[in-house]
Amino acid sequence: MKIFLFLLASIIIYSCSSERERGQITSKNNEYTAIYTIAQNKIIEQYKLHHSNLNYSNFENFDSRDANIYKTETGYKIKSWFNQIKDNGDTLITNFSCNVILDQDNIDYVITDLECHNPKELNKGTVSINLRYFGFMCPCAQWISEKNELIFDSLAENNLPYGDSLFYYIIPSSDSIKYPIQFTDSLGISIRYKFTGNFYKERQFMNWEGEMGSEITFQYDKIEVIK
Repeated sequence: MKIFLFLLASIIIYSCSSERERGQITSKNNEYTAIYTIAQNKIIEQYKLHHSNLNYSNFENFDSRDANIYKTETGYKIKSWFNQIKDNGDTLITNFSCNVILDQDNIDYVITDLECHNPKELNKGTVSINLRYFGFMCPCAQWISEKNELIFDSLAENNLPYGDSLFYYIIPSSDSIKYPIQFTDSLGISIRYKFTGNFYKERQFMNWEGEMGSEITFQYDKIEVIK
């Protein structure tokens, strides 16, 4: 009888603990959903957007979403991103950050220090890379280094996926710098070039508006043919 009562008490305690934990998780999810929605509404209001022109980042689960939300002494700080859908259908990725704090009456959350920016910042420090035009005949990054080309050939030979991290999208720093394959009579596919410039900190959309995919991007201000 004592053993039965002990087991019954254990089951009740475990059940109550599980319900309490589930309640805490649900409460947290609801709270995070609420403050994320408040941030979204503030972005729509401040940048005069319509809901139809805003596509929020889709998270696989609550944990991946919550990784963008940080607890502070006065509330929360959000560092995340959203896609702005333009009238012509183009997509422009935008990073944002803001503070989410309780108002003085502890009735509702308010948004402060909202900042939005497009991720077009360059890495500091000029570098030089040697690349060859690969020519996939597709709207994708088509420049590759000698090292990455060896990796690509090995993967392709064994019918293995190679992803998009082996190729680079290159853009000149000014209109006065021509695209390299215009330097030759042919397309210059077999010629290697030395590019000097900076990588972008984040992948860039190939037409700057998101109509094409985002790629590892290098902005060059100097180019020379490798003899």
